[in-house]
Amino acid sequence: LGMLYFYIGDKEQSKKMYELAVSINSTDYNTMYNLGELYLTSFSDPENGYKWFLRVVSIKPDHSPALKKLGIIAMNNRNYKEAILYLEKAEMSLEKASSVSEVDEGEVVKMHILQATAYESVGRKETAREYFEKALAKDPVNRIARHKLALLN
Repeated sequence: LGMLYFYIGDKEQSKKMYELAVSINSTDYNTMYNLGELYLTSFSDPENGYKWFLRVVSIKPDHSPALKKLGIIAMNNRNYKEAILYLEKAEMSLEKASSVSEVDEGEVVKMHILQATAYESVGRKETAREYFEKALAKDPVNRIARHKLALLN
């Protein structure tokens, strides 16, 4: 029901339904992820989004979307070392998933750009360069990766 209320535009009711679902099934990491996403995007509340994403990875440590969101929130808070840890875990999770199913290459490219940006922010230019190059290997015309790589050279 949380998703239904979300799609008809009732974010408060959506939140209530997601919270009810989690109270009934405290291991439903998909609903927890949706709740984190709702807090982050619809309520502009990264603190609560962060808490829900942490709950997701406490149940499913290789949940790459939640790990990526934790990395993004950490980057937005200028916690680049923390962001690197979460983004590295998300990348490993994506690599693991790609061995058993198809992974969206666009998501991999975005992940590499986020990682490169985090490494650049802590002064690890060579590692940042490697991640921008990984992004370009998958998407040779990616303007962001090309531009950022040119700035590093």
